[in-house]
Amino acid sequence: MSDPPFLPIIAFDEQAARWRAEERARLRKSGRTPSYADSQIAAIAVVNELGLVTRNTGDFADFHGVQTANWFEQNEAYESAHELAQASLAAGGGVS
Repeated sequence: MSDPPFLPIIAFDEQAARWRAEERARLRKSGRTPSYADSQIAAIAVVNELGLVTRNTGDFADFHGVQTANWFEQNEAYESAHELAQASLAAGGGVS
């Protein structure tokens, strides 16, 4: 049996706390108050220059500097195409 993949735990440090406070204040001024947890996650990603993989990209859209990716979108598009092809084959048609 192989070892599970190593995933480091990245702390919410002072630099992240500062970024979070500034960004949350900016967003509140414009009437958009992000959740506490989302703002912490965004801060950790930005100050560590990391991309953020999430299914909820909209939760992070208002933050400056957060790069998000939704890996489910690609999988859902693939699954939909695969299901369509399977249905077409089952109905006696071809795949175009």
